[in-house]
Amino acid sequence: MTVKTNPKKIVVFDLGVADTIRELGFVDNIVGMPLKTLPTYLKDLPSSIQPTGSMVEPDIEAIASLEPDLIIVSGRTIKFLDQLKEIAPTVIFSVDQKDYWNSVSKNIRSVASLFGKEAEAIKTLEASIKKVADMNEKSNNKALTLMLNEGKMSAFGADSRFAFLYQSLKFKATDAKIEDSKHGQEMSFEGIKEINPDTIILLNRTLAIG
Repeated sequence: MTVKTNPKKIVVFDLGVADTIRELGFVDNIVGMPLKTLPTYLKDLPSSIQPTGSMVEPDIEAIASLEPDLIIVSGRTIKFLDQLKEIAPTVIFSVDQKDYWNSVSKNIRSVASLFGKEAEAIKTLEASIKKVADMNEKSNNKALTLMLNEGKMSAFGADSRFAFLYQSLKFKATDAKIEDSKHGQEMSFEGIKEINPDTIILLNRTLAIG
């Protein structure tokens, strides 16, 4: 599959890529994306962007009516890949959770190359990562990563889907043995108290997905 450079009309189902396109200065090229549950940092996108269904249920007819030059899907949309390819060239920028930053930076560069630009934003991100990593390397604090989801609480270890926190940002994990799985290990308040972390990194998934 060939993807033309400088696509003028893009439909995006990957919010990270949408943010990257905006940072590169081409947000007006986005003509469609899911709009119902956008995170706060994407609430100020142009009003010209049309709704194209949800992350898990794209509106195929709405997408086709926009006549896009490029469609960018995410993992949640990938089962519709063949249908979307019939409308326009369709790509996915996958992320390796075990090597998060390297894969993300590669994706940013790939998106930038679509517009014939260098991804200058990477330098700023790398500087921010280094600043946090340097602080954590000087600290002896132990961190525990938690996720809240519909009233349940799960803990994630240093080799989990949130390995970026420990690999790149250099947080030091607690000594607790946590089973690494996609959904984490169920955790109680008593369990957290027993682990007694110095730092808690919390993701409220219920709030994040509305």
